[in-house]
Amino acid sequence: MEQENLNVEVINEPVCLNQVIGEEINQISLTEEINLSKKLDKVVEVEVFVPQHKIEVNVLDDKVSVEGKLTRIVYGITLGGDLVEEVLPEMQFSHFIHMQGVQPKDSALVNVTLEDYDGKLNGSETLQEEAKLELFVKVTTTKKVDIFKDIGKDINQTKDLTRIQNLIDQKEVEIPTEFDVEFDTEVSQFIETEAEVIPKNLRVADNNGEIEADIIYRILYRTEDGKLKETKGKEVFSKKVDLTGVDTSMEMWADLKVKHVEQQLKDSKLAATQILTVYCNLKIIETSQMELVTHAENVDTYNDRYTVENIVCEEEESINSQQSTEFSTEVAEIERISSVCKIIENKVLEDKVALNLNLTHIVHYKDEDDKQRIIKVAGENFTHFIYMAGITEDMKALLQTDISDVKVEMTPDSMAATISCQANLKAKVLQNELVELVTDVNVLKDQTHDASVIIYSVQKGDTIFKIAKRFGVRQKEIIGANKENIKDPNQINLGQKLIIPCS
Repeated sequence: MEQENLNVEVINEPVCLNQVIGEEINQISLTEEINLSKKLDKVVEVEVFVPQHKIEVNVLDDKVSVEGKLTRIVYGITLGGDLVEEVLPEMQFSHFIHMQGVQPKDSALVNVTLEDYDGKLNGSETLQEEAKLELFVKVTTTKKVDIFKDIGKDINQTKDLTRIQNLIDQKEVEIPTEFDVEFDTEVSQFIETEAEVIPKNLRVADNNGEIEADIIYRILYRTEDGKLKETKGKEVFSKKVDLTGVDTSMEMWADLKVKHVEQQLKDSKLAATQILTVYCNLKIIETSQMELVTHAENVDTYNDRYTVENIVCEEEESINSQQSTEFSTEVAEIERISSVCKIIENKVLEDKVALNLNLTHIVHYKDEDDKQRIIKVAGENFTHFIYMAGITEDMKALLQTDISDVKVEMTPDSMAATISCQANLKAKVLQNELVELVTDVNVLKDQTHDASVIIYSVQKGDTIFKIAKRFGVRQKEIIGANKENIKDPNQINLGQKLIIPCS
């Protein structure tokens, strides 16, 4: 049965898909040899910061550029036996992640984590550093396509119930926000700030999107008497964004991050205004189930495959932790504690996410002789499960952590302590789904050509289907006329000459 005798009546609908172009994980190593301002007998500890707001991401043709900086603070013992600290110049890194097919118009989500760091003395005045970073990059694009619900009563067609996530709107906004932070001692200089945005509630109302999130911050500063101190806190971030045409039946996805941080110290030097810019990449999604054409006979169709991302579920949990430590000398005063919850490994299992975690505390204190000291309290790795019904091993989890409520309880002799804290975990489980759809149908129309054949030169982006539709012929007619130089109908080359039969 030829198509000319068929009743081809298409019912189609335009949609915009949020397509995943690719995901990559790269490990990079950084090495640097840096001169210290003071001679050291040994290095006690090096604190390393990876400020996310200093990471710059650019999508280029077939690659993604990632640039950033590391801040390191060295704590060491001088030749005279004193504990000193030094803030090193920022270590810069730049890396290209090659991803075939990505373009500058696409969007990239990048997460940079510190996998390992080693700082060793080379002599007494030089520090030999090696840092290992892991870069996770996901690139998405928006693709407008037609989806076909029916092709016609005479067409033998296959339909499948398909879940379609139609991208209604996408908006990138930068939102300035500010709040006051208080300090318990006068500030002389701000050294480094870490800040991240953890979404709490994302809602869609009529013609706007509502964002509620927590801004978790950590500020490292130097006091008037030259000491390093830090303060941590959490601030509520709430904002409405205008989104014309959206309503409560839709859902909002959001990538949130801090792009700019600065402090304006108040006259008292005991408080500062924290000024941030929050970058929001918002996507409004309408999800529906519908029967769509996935295959048809006796008519030329063009089938496309799309990888689309689905947020399966999100969950938050808190873990209470206690760790004990002993001191080599009697403790007169705890000056500050830096705490980190590191995710060693995460694995998605059936109905749960398994996390291998480590909690580390760096305790800065004074002994009875008013001498500054430092001790690292590193706990053993432990496993924690976050239960999330319906997830499976083929999915992946994105995780955020922060530490709160750090408390120290000293023993009566001031020679030991118990450190308690709360580790807060937020897990988002994602699934990439491969969807195959009929996105075009070649309906033949009467066309008049001056020649019985046309010699056509293949252009960029051409397929046999597109050429057949352009000239009003069947795919099989082009393939039949070019048996000698079409070995694979799915592969034609730029500039290749094809015979187009017109009679």
